[in-house]
Amino acid sequence: MQDTLMRRASRLIFRAMAYRPPPVQVPPPGLILTDVIVVNPGQARLPHQTLIVEGDRIVSIAAKPPPPSSPLPQVDGAGAWVTPGLIDMHVHIPPLSRELVNLLFLAYGVTGVRETGDADGSTWEARRRIQTGQVPGPRIFASGPVLDGDPPFLFTSWKVRNADEARKAVAALARQGADFIKVHHMLSVEALTAIREAAAEHGLRVVGHIPESVLFEEAHVWDVQHLDGLVPYPQPSETLLDVQKKWRDLDPARMEFYVRTSVEQGLAHTPTLVTSEALIRMADPHAATDPAVYLLPRYYRDGVWDRRAMPFLRHFTDETLAMMKQGLGRGQEIVRRLDEAGVRLHLGTDTAAVPFTVPGESLHRELRLMIEAGLTLEAAWRAGTSAAGESLGLSGLGVVQVGAPADLLIFDQDPTESFAALATLKGVVAAGCFYAKAFLDAALARHRERFERPTHEKFTLAFIRLSLKLMASKR
Repeated sequence: MQDTLMRRASRLIFRAMAYRPPPVQVPPPGLILTDVIVVNPGQARLPHQTLIVEGDRIVSIAAKPPPPSSPLPQVDGAGAWVTPGLIDMHVHIPPLSRELVNLLFLAYGVTGVRETGDADGSTWEARRRIQTGQVPGPRIFASGPVLDGDPPFLFTSWKVRNADEARKAVAALARQGADFIKVHHMLSVEALTAIREAAAEHGLRVVGHIPESVLFEEAHVWDVQHLDGLVPYPQPSETLLDVQKKWRDLDPARMEFYVRTSVEQGLAHTPTLVTSEALIRMADPHAATDPAVYLLPRYYRDGVWDRRAMPFLRHFTDETLAMMKQGLGRGQEIVRRLDEAGVRLHLGTDTAAVPFTVPGESLHRELRLMIEAGLTLEAAWRAGTSAAGESLGLSGLGVVQVGAPADLLIFDQDPTESFAALATLKGVVAAGCFYAKAFLDAALARHRERFERPTHEKFTLAFIRLSLKLMASKR
């Protein structure tokens, strides 16, 4: 598949808007953590452990002092809790602020992300730069471009109109290094079927949306995003408010069928409850003053997340957003039922495609929403660690054990027993590299100094607002 004109244009726009990020030194992999409490959610705690990391793997966990002659740097845990790193299973990393976003993920304990569709083809190089130690960041699992029908739901997607194009698209993505295939709303039955078959031949799973032309039970999308397929898609005469009423008035029999089908077909779900909560926040006049929002450049809060300026967001009236609050409760109810039925759940955020989904911080919100839905704190942690690791297919990912990838978090308190303990993060190990929380905060402060420069703020905000006006004029 060849690159599209819109994806090439996106690259040029993103390069024009980007600021020069301050350099951040990536520490060499490998360390010794002494006197820590090892926590795997749902399992017994192991106190007074010495944990040794060589390269990007855990090579030893034992209740004994470290070897006296080891050249590895030592970090005194002093009774700290060590957990697996969190994994966000639905992100879209903005190309123009990738290095900032990667730091935000780490600063909030997110050591792995599944990038479910990129806008301009920059994912592969960005991932390589992290893997080779040029820049800090989480472990990235990527699909590359989204596969969709014609016209596509997103203008940056690859168009797949039939079985032949589906096979070619999947083969091209497999060659580029895709870890899975992402599908979207406008695919035909023929194209989706061929995508699934081709993906299986390449050892890849299909993740994404239930196309509008396909019944939920016939789609067989392995990991369903956003609880897709539960509520019927809107008819041409229906408004967004009508859709939210469908969520409010959801038939219990439909919910039962949805859960039963997910069990029978062995489906996984990434509900992204936080996207609904984030959209609801657009009705809050104080949402844009949230300190977390200021971790990103101004053109987010005053541009792409501005309901008055973004054409798509104008459909979210106050009445619609009020109705969404009830719909969110229904979403949490179905999540509880999926969990009770033993369906695998993941944590995902759709950051930063949805307003007020700040990278990293929004995963903490998703964790809280899952708990409010009825999951135990440890079950929610498993959704964001070991369950995600199993789904991503990297042996040991999401578990603190010998031989596992060294993606770890260090806390002063146990975050699997108290949600508030998330705020006690003191260090992150990503692919074996240790970052003190203070180090990450200082790096973020340098980024903020760059993107808050008046010249950059004024240029990018004016550019975004002009682009949004042009978009609105073409509708």
